[in-house]
Amino acid sequence: MAITFLFLVSISVETSNSLPIDKLVHIVFNAALIFLWLLYFYKRGLYQDFKGLFIVFICAVIYGIIIEVAQEQFTTTRMADVKDVVANTIGCLSGLLLFKILKIKFLSKTN
Repeated sequence: MAITFLFLVSISVETSNSLPIDKLVHIVFNAALIFLWLLYFYKRGLYQDFKGLFIVFICAVIYGIIIEVAQEQFTTTRMADVKDVVANTIGCLSGLLLFKILKIKFLSKTN
């Protein structure tokens, strides 16, 4: 819910041309979203390696697309941006990769 709210409200942030901070925010939020989602499934025993990764990844990407459409359709201060969808997808891939690395390194040893 917090991610949805933050992506729908308008926040003015000064950015430099070299670092698009809004894209970085999209990447970090989506990486955290997918990482925590996978961790939840893993700890509940619902995680089934590739199938679980694929389902969570697809759902998170679709969620990002829905947020972009909602920004365009339901707000007057935000617009849909294909670059945001790309940043969301990069964030999802980053969170997925982080989960896989930490699962191999730490989580598999505890079970």
